[in-house]
Amino acid sequence: MTGTGAGPAPESTRAQGHRYDRPIFGGGSPASEAPARPARRRKRLGLQGQLLLFMVLVLAGLGAAALFYLRPSEAVYVLDVYQYAVVGTRDFRDLIVTTGTVTPETVEVARAPAAGRVQAVHVAAGDDVEAGAVLVELVSDTLLENVARARAQVEEAMLELEQARLKAESDVLAREQALAEAQRRLREAEERLPYTETLFAFGGVPAVELQEARDEVERQRREVDNAAQALLLAQRQAELAVRQAEQKARNAQRELERLLEQLDEMTVRAESAGRVLEVAVREGQRVEAGAELLRYADVTRQRVETAVTPDQAARLEVGTPALLRIGGRTVPAVTAFVAPQATAGSSGSSVPVTLALEPEAAVSLLPFTDVAVELEVGVRRNRPALPRGPYFASGDTSFVYVISEDGRWAERRDVRYGTVDGNYVEIVSGLEPGERIIYSSYTAFRTHSVIRLVPEGGRRVD
Repeated sequence: MTGTGAGPAPESTRAQGHRYDRPIFGGGSPASEAPARPARRRKRLGLQGQLLLFMVLVLAGLGAAALFYLRPSEAVYVLDVYQYAVVGTRDFRDLIVTTGTVTPETVEVARAPAAGRVQAVHVAAGDDVEAGAVLVELVSDTLLENVARARAQVEEAMLELEQARLKAESDVLAREQALAEAQRRLREAEERLPYTETLFAFGGVPAVELQEARDEVERQRREVDNAAQALLLAQRQAELAVRQAEQKARNAQRELERLLEQLDEMTVRAESAGRVLEVAVREGQRVEAGAELLRYADVTRQRVETAVTPDQAARLEVGTPALLRIGGRTVPAVTAFVAPQATAGSSGSSVPVTLALEPEAAVSLLPFTDVAVELEVGVRRNRPALPRGPYFASGDTSFVYVISEDGRWAERRDVRYGTVDGNYVEIVSGLEPGERIIYSSYTAFRTHSVIRLVPEGGRRVD
């Protein structure tokens, strides 16, 4: 028994002991096997990671497929009633587009000739008047008093004139009678002198009496001369007195006429035919001398004042046709003046341009109205075009819906527009002549790239 326990183990026992040399309760392993065990553990963890990654990928693919196939389909917009237009071709004018103002060539301003009160207003803004028509009646109490005083002065001057004439006639007549009397006495003295000389020759009278007769003739001659001079002086004095009275009467009459003219001017009349633009007064209102009463202008002689950039002005010349747009209608015009220099403003330099109007066209425009101006500097032929419509405003002017050939679908397509000429817009790119587009508003379906159409609901717009 002792040999059995102390002797070496049999070969089979050694082999068996080597096969099961692993601790049952987690003990250490032999040193020769320690490096191999961790390597087998790392390989086992790598396979688990790969399996986990594979499962994640499979689940992700299944989720994506489910999401793709189970997501709700996009709603299709159906348009059952609509209008459509066909892309055509037309000529487009090469335009300079700006704005202008209708301006009368002359504006007449009626002013108060004197301070007074508005007695009557015979016209209203917008009335057409002829030359000489009564516009406003004014009244001035001071002027009426002056007229009455002037009339009285005229009557007084006329009486003084009559008195001067009567006095002149009386003075001249008295001097004429005095001269006639002096001439009579001279004749008598001259007739007595020869008789006295005869008596003196026969000794009938002394020399003293003869000399007295001769002296009497000389004295009477002097009396005649004096009387003639007195008559001449009286005539001149009478003439001066009458002329002075006449001058006073004329002055009074002129003053009266001047005041009557002022009184007549208080009735303000139109100096020329025209249309009343503005009435600045009302009945009963007091106004000062020179105050504005109303304005009127000959509307058959109007023009349009506008302005363009210096680059645009270089393309204009006298005679360039133009078109005015106002209130849905058009009025023809022609370039009459292009300023030779630009003027500086807050928004940059501009060149004043004047457009001429025919009288018939000018009458149809209200003075000082703003108008859209199109200056035609050329023409582009056979350009793709569409009529302007609701789509032009609701599509941001950047896309349209093009109808398919079978008329059952419409696809949104980007376009680029060019010139807008009247009711048509030029197509620069994106459409070809003959294609159809939806003409109606895009507001309801503009977020859809494709919409479905009911062909029977479409109506063409010409």
